[in-house]
Amino acid sequence: MKIIKQISDKLVIQELSELTEFKAAYPLVRQLRQTLSQAVYLDFVQKIPGYRALVIVNQGKIISYAGFAEQINMYEGKHLFIYELLTNEAHRDLGYGKLLVETIEQEGKARGCQMLVLTSGLARKEAHRFYLEKMGMTQSSLVFRKDL
Repeated sequence: MKIIKQISDKLVIQELSELTEFKAAYPLVRQLRQTLSQAVYLDFVQKIPGYRALVIVNQGKIISYAGFAEQINMYEGKHLFIYELLTNEAHRDLGYGKLLVETIEQEGKARGCQMLVLTSGLARKEAHRFYLEKMGMTQSSLVFRKDL
């Protein structure tokens, strides 16, 4: 894992790069993506174009995870899209999600991105409050889906 930022003696933000590192993060990611098997998760992290993951490690244990990639489209321009953002339940409300989002924001600015974008399930009210109140994000659209 590549060290991105040393937060304290016990806490560090790192970027995952090896498949074994993504495998070690799977138990945490599964808290959000409950229907995703480890094999499917590992397949996705290899196939999503430009997918990257930052984690916060506390004394060797991954406690927070953010998966993201650079994208471009006609309505948001060049942007970073956050696919996953979660912190282990025992470590929530300690500012770790905010640290990861701020780190991703800095990365986006350095890469010339115009925006940071994510989607969130309708039932995740606490997450929505976090994005709006703590991260200064705005809600700009609804996502519509249809199974094929």
